[in-house]
Amino acid sequence: RPHRARALRFLRGDSGRFDIVFLDPPFGLKLLPALCSALQSAGHLASDAFVYLESEAEAGEPVLPASWVLHRSKYAGKVGYHLARSPATGIAA
Repeated sequence: RPHRARALRFLRGDSGRFDIVFLDPPFGLKLLPALCSALQSAGHLASDAFVYLESEAEAGEPVLPASWVLHRSKYAGKVGYHLARSPATGIAA
């Protein structure tokens, strides 16, 4: 079931666990590191969850929580799009 809300506010609540998350914050606000950290620390990711991220191409690869793995990373024009995977446990120890 899809959810739409202000991301950081949504992540502070008890919103459950997700198998896939799409993060496409407004460019220039540098929100991806905070959003990824909130997903990880609040335990919102199911085991082996995927997280799709979009950012400015000039930003390069996104800063991810240490336990995540960057699965794929591509660029098209001014957009960088990336697919990360959380650890099998779903949350950091």
